[in-house]
Amino acid sequence: MIEDKPVLQLTDIIELLDEIIENFKNPLEEKSITLHKYLSPLPYILIDKYQIKKAIHTFIQDLIKTTKSGEKIEIITEKEGQFIKISIRKNSFNNFEYPDLSLLRKIVEQHGGHFNSEKEQQAIVFYIYLPLP
Repeated sequence: MIEDKPVLQLTDIIELLDEIIENFKNPLEEKSITLHKYLSPLPYILIDKYQIKKAIHTFIQDLIKTTKSGEKIEIITEKEGQFIKISIRKNSFNNFEYPDLSLLRKIVEQHGGHFNSEKEQQAIVFYIYLPLP
């Protein structure tokens, strides 16, 4: 687990998300999971790139493990007030299995952001909010 205080640097969150998503190309194909990304251009944000990358990577890895073949994951970015909002939506046609959220929640909160989720009719959406500088 990451315990260090964040070392902040201006980071392109879209570039970081693209790097993370690229790591999952094979596992997604192996499970026949479709991943759509809608990454809007956003201003750079002050984050510890290593910590955020590790937290989101671990979260998506766990999400893929709990996603069944043929299901879909969407990643959407947008600016909302003084935050960058990353929405990760998992369509599911069966019971929901939640990935481990503890690392993601801890790291996001260390960065002055917050995290929540909501269940929709056939989906679960996880929201990550990271503050703008």
